[in-house]
Amino acid sequence: MIMHHTKEFLNSRVAWHNQSDDIIMYQEVPKPSIQTIDNFFMVLGKMCKSNPKKKYIIIDLSEAELPTVELRRHITNGFKDHADQVEAICVFANKNKLMNIAAQFIINFHPKLFNRMTVHNDLAHCLTKIENVKKVKRT
Repeated sequence: MIMHHTKEFLNSRVAWHNQSDDIIMYQEVPKPSIQTIDNFFMVLGKMCKSNPKKKYIIIDLSEAELPTVELRRHITNGFKDHADQVEAICVFANKNKLMNIAAQFIINFHPKLFNRMTVHNDLAHCLTKIENVKKVKRT
């Protein structure tokens, strides 16, 4: 069963992390769909236009179900339009190992993201990874 969400609800799941101007936090819904993914990319595009700095994205998949083949393809295609605006993408699904594997599978099919997208156990590890990437960029 496909869930239909209001635009306001979907928009609330994409936000700057802790008043940051370069880290975007996205929390996927429990039943992801083309609609939820398209909304994410629409909001991401607006956020990237509002601030020209390269972005760091944290994607929380801890509530989400495994995506279908069609949805995985759609996600990969969506990132093609935004890959140049993103410095790093960190994905976490807490203890959902199958979701971590699915995320890694999506990464492997996107050459521009392959070296910039990583899968982690939790939010803390994602934030540590981003700080490490920022340190390397400053040197």
